[in-house]
Amino acid sequence: MPNGRTTACPYYITHKQGRGGWDYTVTCENIRENMGFAMRTQLRFESRQEMSDYMELFCCDGGNYTSCPYYQAVYNKETRPAEGVAGGRRAKK
Repeated sequence: MPNGRTTACPYYITHKQGRGGWDYTVTCENIRENMGFAMRTQLRFESRQEMSDYMELFCCDGGNYTSCPYYQAVYNKETRPAEGVAGGRRAKK
């Protein structure tokens, strides 16, 4: 965790500090579930500093995770059904 801080965002899963460009990642809860594919929502950063700055701004305690676009997408998935969706599935026409 950047500067020894802990995560505050409930949708944070893990992060990885790579060895080169675009090998720094933050993994969050999926925006959509059960699509029939094994996939993850993963943010990729060009540098360790970018990843660290992003995590400090959104993921860590003291950050404002509710303003993170990925938090908002997952939160909206859980609290509001999408237009044309009944019970989490597309309504038949």
